[in-house]
Amino acid sequence: MTTQQIRFFLETARCLSFTEAARNLFVTQPTLSKQIALMESELGIKLFYRRGRTVTLTPSGLILRTELGKLEASLSVAIDHAQRGGKGADGHLSCCLLDVIDPNRFAFPAIRRFQAQYPNVELELIVCGFREIRERLTEERVDVAFSKQFELRSIAGLEYLPVYSVTPSVLISNRH
Repeated sequence: MTTQQIRFFLETARCLSFTEAARNLFVTQPTLSKQIALMESELGIKLFYRRGRTVTLTPSGLILRTELGKLEASLSVAIDHAQRGGKGADGHLSCCLLDVIDPNRFAFPAIRRFQAQYPNVELELIVCGFREIRERLTEERVDVAFSKQFELRSIAGLEYLPVYSVTPSVLISNRH
């Protein structure tokens, strides 16, 4: 199985259309179909049910889509790290920042101190919601997250350090 076949399979699984996948991949539909057929033959499993123009994943295809999706993400990260290394970067640090937190309060000062101490480390800042932070932490796709704790303490292998606390308050109009 080649990396090209993996790309072809994942795109077809995403689109559930050989025609659309071929268009997205800038190849002809027969080329795509042939590569998928070769992959199925090599693996000894059927990946797609084909009924006219309708395409669905087989149970084996569903499993392979999930697993190869992880492989594709890891491969992309590996290539990215290698390219950064070639540019003289000493490493990469990815940080998530909860989208409802004021970054000027603690995140940006901490990031500026880090950059001053480690100028050759490439920094990636991802601003996102709580769900995405949780997913990135559990899937180890982020190094550091600036977030509210909520149930994040329940994630195995995660260390947390409170940066500041907020006193709960009740606010009410003085006209009430």
